[in-house]
Amino acid sequence: MSSTKGFTLTELLIVVAIVAIIGAIGVPTYQGYIADSRNAVAKQSLQSIYLEQSNYFSDNSRYYNSGSGNRSYYINRDLFGGRKVVDESSSSGHYFYVNGSSTYFYAYAVCRTGGAQSFRIDKNGALTEMSICR
Repeated sequence: MSSTKGFTLTELLIVVAIVAIIGAIGVPTYQGYIADSRNAVAKQSLQSIYLEQSNYFSDNSRYYNSGSGNRSYYINRDLFGGRKVVDESSSSGHYFYVNGSSTYFYAYAVCRTGGAQSFRIDKNGALTEMSICR
């Protein structure tokens, strides 16, 4: 009698099916965790901008205004004195800008990637969820 060792085609197909099911569940869950962490970083950055705006207003009698678009570099340079508080990298989940005047400001975290959200904070510290990127 000869005994053959190995797996049958049916056994291999079952293993492939199980791996595919685990992948189908795991990948979206992982992507959700990534989006949640990027949103948390964006909210924390907006809180930092909010706090620094109080100092800026005390020194200059107006709020800092960066202009629209991706102004993360200029916020770090001008508002935070060169400290890298707001993530400037293109791989970050958000870019930031601040619209301000002598009486108000709105700071925005605009999402770059799917699943993340855009946020806004005002001079009173009210954080607003704006939209979800797809």
